Amino acid sequence: MKRNIIMIMLGVRAVIIFSAVAVILCFWRAYESFTDSELAGDSIRSILGLNEVFDTDVMYVPYFQALRAVLMAYLVYALVRLYQSLDKLSNGQVFYDKQAAHFKRAGAGIIIFAKCNYLLFVIFGAFFFHKPAVIFSAIPEFLGFYLGGNVVLVIAYLAERGSFLKEETELTI
Repeated sequence: MKRNIIMIMLGVRAVIIFSAVAVILCFWRAYESFTDSELAGDSIRSILGLNEVFDTDVMYVPYFQALRAVLMAYLVYALVRLYQSLDKLSNGQVFYDKQAAHFKRAGAGIIIFAKCNYLLFVIFGAFFFHKPAVIFSAIPEFLGFYLGGNVVLVIAYLAERGSFLKEETELTI
């Protein structure tokens, strides 16, 4: 079982590293978008799958990239919280105080990221970049993070029930 937790921790660590690099790239693209409108158009085309971006739409790209970077930074924070909880679990600290709360915070953070990221894509994609198809194309990413956050919340519930049962057992003995 410990090996499975370690494999999950490696996966979470990889997502943390990938997300941290994405934060840096988003901030860099936001900076580039302020200075060069051609690069702004290229970056938003690649992200949203647009064929063309009108000149008036390019002015919103830096704000999109900056907000996306902030959201990715929040995801890194939530994943670090999850990693810390899993690390304690792999070290044998099962059903410790506040374990359920730590998992809840991590799961809620991932769900908040999923919802805010989806809203960001829908608002900027549909309204500012005139691509309403983003509403449907952003759903798979949203569902992946949303379901992942819900899995963490299920783990939090199991940890909460386990802590309760551990206390009951200790009081009985």
